[in-house]
Amino acid sequence: MKGSIASYRRIFPRSVQLLVLFIESRRNKNFFYIRVGLDEAEALIQKMDLEARSLQPNAKVMVLAKFKGI
Repeated sequence: MKGSIASYRRIFPRSVQLLVLFIESRRNKNFFYIRVGLDEAEALIQKMDLEARSLQPNAKVMVLAKFKGI
């Protein structure tokens, strides 16, 4: 069951409170890096799609077919 930081303060000693805060900050930092990575991947996919669409018709069909299969 998830509790708030206030409930931890009543139950746990200070060292455990600091550990909980540290773990939560690391988790939030990891989520931030994952979000940044996903945003960069999406931008790269959009760039690849635009480049594939600018190819000659015979190459474009093949590249776009592979691109959609990913």
